[in-house]
Order: sequence, then C-alpha cells, then structure tokens
Amino acid sequence: MFFDSYNEGQIKCSWFFSKGDQKTIKDKSIYCLGIRIADITKFDTTNQRTCIMKEIEVNKNLNSTCFYSPINDGKILLEVGYRSFDGKWNTLSTTLCDLGIRNQVDILYDDSWFYISDSSRQVPDSLHERIFQLSNSRNIGGSERISNRNKR
Repeated sequence: MFFDSYNEGQIKCSWFFSKGDQKTIKDKSIYCLGIRIADITKFDTTNQRTCIMKEIEVNKNLNSTCFYSPINDGKILLEVGYRSFDGKWNTLSTTLCDLGIRNQVDILYDDSWFYISDSSRQVPDSLHERIFQLSNSRNIGGSERISNRNKR
C-alpha cells in the first residue's frame, strides 16, 4: 500500500497485491475490501494497541482510492484488507502517513471538587454533620424502624 498524497483533508492511496492475494480477493465470499485508519501519533513500543478510527468499504476491483482523513495532523496507519465471513479482519497491506506535527494541548480537567483541601479539614463539622453524629450514638433505629412501627 502506498500513501500517494494529502490535499485539503483528502488522502489518496494505492495498492498492489501479489498473485496469491489477488486470487484470495476474487473469492465470492469476499464482498469488498476495506481501508482501516488508526491514529498512531502517540504510539510507542510499550503500548502496541491503538483504536481504529474509521473503516471504509472499497470496491475490491480498485487499486486506489481517495477519502477524507478523520484527523488533519499527526501520524495515521492505513491498512487495506477484508473481513472474513466470521468478521475477522485480514490485513493485506499497510502504510504509514505522516500528516505533520500535532500540537499537543494537554487538557487538565478540574477535579478539585474530589479532593478535600487542608482548609476544609480545619473547618468544624457543619450543623448537619453534628446532628447526624449525635443520632448515630443512640440506638433508636433509622427511618426503616419508624416506618415499621407505623405498620403495626
């Protein structure tokens, strides 16, 4: 598989198969080819998994196609192949496309509500908390017991 060009969000690629692969593709059980696109910008050798971003059906008689890329920068892996009758993906050829440097913007989520600050720990218990603690010290039961008494 060859990455031919990238222009205005469109990728053009082409492929050539061996005689054995061509014979396999001509089998009537293979309806079409597929192109799978995976973002591998952050891929490294310690994490050898990535998610498939997009899968495109392609006529099995073609040897090139154009499609819109799901991303505009970074690196993507293109695979051309087919799905067997049981749905298993069979890769025939792959290529790497470098669409340019991705400007990494680290998104920091505000999770400060999850952590109790030191100043919050020094504040005396609220009135609600103090009443709750007092009610726990008595063995009078909870709302379940009160509702059971009313049913008698």
